[in-house]
Amino acid sequence: MTSYSDCQSCGMPLKNDPQCGGRNVDGTLSRTYCSCCFTAGRFTQPEMTVDQMKAFCAAKLHRMGIPTLLARLMVKHLHTLERWRPVGATTYGAEPAGPSPSPVPPTKKNRNITRPRKAPLRRSVVLV
Repeated sequence: MTSYSDCQSCGMPLKNDPQCGGRNVDGTLSRTYCSCCFTAGRFTQPEMTVDQMKAFCAAKLHRMGIPTLLARLMVKHLHTLERWRPVGATTYGAEPAGPSPSPVPPTKKNRNITRPRKAPLRRSVVLV
Protein backbone atom coordinates (compact mmCIF):
# COMPACT_ATOMS: atom_id res chain seq x y z
CA MET A 1 0.00 0.00 0.00
CA THR A 2 1.21 3.50 -0.81
CA SER A 3 2.18 5.85 1.99
CA TYR A 4 1.21 9.51 1.62
CA SER A 5 2.29 12.69 3.41
CA ASP A 6 -1.21 14.22 3.19
CA CYS A 7 -4.66 12.78 3.87
CA GLN A 8 -6.13 11.55 0.60
CA SER A 9 -9.59 12.78 1.60
CA CYS A 10 -9.17 16.27 3.10
CA GLY A 11 -5.54 17.09 2.24
CA MET A 12 -4.41 17.66 5.84
CA PRO A 13 -0.73 16.86 6.38
CA LEU A 14 -0.63 13.54 8.26
CA LYS A 15 2.20 14.87 10.45
CA ASN A 16 -0.32 17.40 11.85
CA ASP A 17 -2.85 14.69 12.75
CA PRO A 18 -2.89 14.21 16.54
CA GLN A 19 -3.29 10.43 16.03
CA CYS A 20 -0.79 10.30 13.11
CA GLY A 21 -3.46 8.94 10.77
CA GLY A 22 -6.74 7.07 10.71
CA ARG A 23 -7.19 3.43 11.68
CA ASN A 24 -7.87 0.44 9.46
CA VAL A 25 -10.39 -2.30 10.37
CA ASP A 26 -7.66 -4.37 12.07
CA GLY A 27 -6.56 -1.35 14.15
CA THR A 28 -3.37 -0.65 12.20
CA LEU A 29 -2.45 2.90 11.29
CA SER A 30 -3.73 4.14 7.92
CA ARG A 31 -0.99 5.83 5.87
CA THR A 32 -3.61 7.16 3.47
CA TYR A 33 -6.25 9.00 5.52
CA CYS A 34 -6.25 11.16 8.68
CA SER A 35 -8.11 10.28 11.87
CA CYS A 36 -10.72 13.00 11.16
CA CYS A 37 -11.73 11.33 7.88
CA PHE A 38 -11.11 7.61 8.52
CA THR A 39 -11.79 5.47 11.61
CA ALA A 40 -12.09 1.68 11.99
CA GLY A 41 -11.67 1.14 8.24
CA ARG A 42 -14.52 3.49 7.27
CA PHE A 43 -14.90 7.12 6.32
CA THR A 44 -16.37 9.18 9.15
CA GLN A 45 -18.65 10.97 6.66
CA PRO A 46 -19.17 8.54 3.76
CA GLU A 47 -22.01 10.55 2.21
CA MET A 48 -19.91 13.71 1.86
CA THR A 49 -19.19 14.87 -1.69
CA VAL A 50 -15.96 16.47 -2.87
CA ASP A 51 -17.65 19.88 -3.09
CA GLN A 52 -18.94 19.54 0.47
CA MET A 53 -15.42 18.54 1.59
CA LYS A 54 -13.95 21.60 -0.14
CA ALA A 55 -16.45 23.89 1.64
CA PHE A 56 -15.85 22.16 4.98
CA CYS A 57 -12.05 22.39 4.73
CA ALA A 58 -12.11 26.01 3.52
CA ALA A 59 -14.32 26.97 6.49
CA LYS A 60 -12.03 25.10 8.90
CA LEU A 61 -8.94 26.84 7.50
CA HIS A 62 -10.71 30.21 7.77
CA ARG A 63 -11.51 29.51 11.46
CA MET A 64 -7.80 28.77 11.94
CA GLY A 65 -7.00 32.33 10.77
CA ILE A 66 -6.24 31.73 7.10
CA PRO A 67 -7.85 34.32 4.76
CA THR A 68 -10.86 32.99 2.85
CA LEU A 69 -9.30 33.44 -0.59
CA LEU A 70 -6.15 31.59 0.42
CA ALA A 71 -8.22 28.83 2.06
CA ARG A 72 -10.20 28.35 -1.17
CA LEU A 73 -6.96 28.11 -3.15
CA MET A 74 -5.62 25.53 -0.71
CA VAL A 75 -8.64 23.22 -1.14
CA LYS A 76 -8.92 23.68 -4.89
CA HIS A 77 -6.94 20.47 -5.60
CA LEU A 78 -8.99 18.14 -3.33
CA HIS A 79 -10.75 16.52 -6.29
CA THR A 80 -7.39 15.00 -7.33
CA LEU A 81 -6.92 13.07 -4.07
CA GLU A 82 -7.37 9.30 -3.95
CA ARG A 83 -10.78 9.29 -2.22
CA TRP A 84 -12.32 11.44 -4.96
CA ARG A 85 -10.80 9.72 -8.00
CA PRO A 86 -13.09 7.69 -10.25
CA VAL A 87 -13.07 3.98 -9.41
CA GLY A 88 -10.29 2.19 -11.32
CA ALA A 89 -8.35 5.36 -12.18
CA THR A 90 -4.68 5.21 -11.21
CA THR A 91 -4.19 8.97 -11.55
CA TYR A 92 -6.64 11.82 -11.75
CA GLY A 93 -7.58 12.66 -15.33
CA ALA A 94 -6.01 9.49 -16.75
CA GLU A 95 -6.54 8.92 -20.43
CA PRO A 96 -8.97 6.12 -21.25
CA ALA A 97 -7.44 3.03 -22.83
CA GLY A 98 -7.68 2.80 -26.58
CA PRO A 99 -6.13 4.22 -29.72
CA SER A 100 -4.93 7.80 -29.53
CA PRO A 101 -6.60 10.28 -31.86
CA SER A 102 -4.78 11.00 -35.09
CA PRO A 103 -3.08 14.38 -35.34
CA VAL A 104 -4.89 17.10 -37.25
CA PRO A 105 -3.24 17.71 -40.63
CA PRO A 106 -1.99 21.28 -40.98
CA THR A 107 -4.22 23.61 -42.95
CA LYS A 108 -4.05 27.32 -43.64
CA LYS A 109 -6.17 28.01 -40.51
CA ASN A 110 -4.32 25.81 -38.00
CA ARG A 111 -0.74 25.84 -39.32
CA ASN A 112 0.36 28.27 -36.59
CA ILE A 113 -0.86 25.81 -33.98
CA THR A 114 1.28 22.95 -35.27
CA ARG A 115 4.29 25.04 -36.32
CA PRO A 116 5.38 27.93 -34.14
CA ARG A 117 6.17 31.17 -35.88
CA LYS A 118 9.81 32.20 -36.04
CA ALA A 119 10.71 35.44 -34.29
CA PRO A 120 12.18 38.15 -36.52
CA LEU A 121 15.91 38.67 -36.31
CA ARG A 122 16.98 41.67 -34.30
CA ARG A 123 20.16 43.40 -35.18
CA SER A 124 22.12 45.26 -32.60
CA VAL A 125 24.35 48.20 -33.33
CA VAL A 126 27.68 48.48 -31.57
CA LEU A 127 28.98 51.99 -31.10
CA VAL A 128 32.71 52.39 -30.83
